[in-house]
Amino acid sequence: MELKNLGNLTRPDERYQNTWQSEPVAVPFLDHLKLRFIVESNGEDIEEINKAVDEFLKLNPDTRSRITPHLYHLYEDFVKSVNDPDLDFTISSESEVWRYITSTEIIIRKRPENNQIYVQVLAECNWDMEHGIQIVFKNGNQLSRVSEQDGHLTHSDAFDVPDSEDRIYNGVNW
Repeated sequence: MELKNLGNLTRPDERYQNTWQSEPVAVPFLDHLKLRFIVESNGEDIEEINKAVDEFLKLNPDTRSRITPHLYHLYEDFVKSVNDPDLDFTISSESEVWRYITSTEIIIRKRPENNQIYVQVLAECNWDMEHGIQIVFKNGNQLSRVSEQDGHLTHSDAFDVPDSEDRIYNGVNW
């Protein structure tokens, strides 16, 4: 499979016929950090995937300012819920939260409920080494969810509620 901005994709594992992987690509949103893109597709939605990747690659570091409050709330909720004395750091303000996040890969897939393409930025975070975090963009440019890595593209999917009740971030059930 080949995509405009990702080049020639390969299958990382032949057992998964609809999973494709790019070589590392510089991501402007993440200060040009190079990450692999994992694309879940049967090949019928190439045009929509290309559009979503185009839109995602237009995001820049300034876009992170919209996301920062959600990430900080995710951190605060985690700390309150686990009350872990071994947590050896404190994030004292929203502006510091990105220092504790390391992006690891990007997954692109279609949500069956609305046939839209979603781009998931997966990352490790120092406060929740087990689950990490995800930042999800509908169509590559519309922030749709900030949460622990649970595999769900939307709050609606994660909590089995109607799309009308969707949220970017609405607390975490640790």
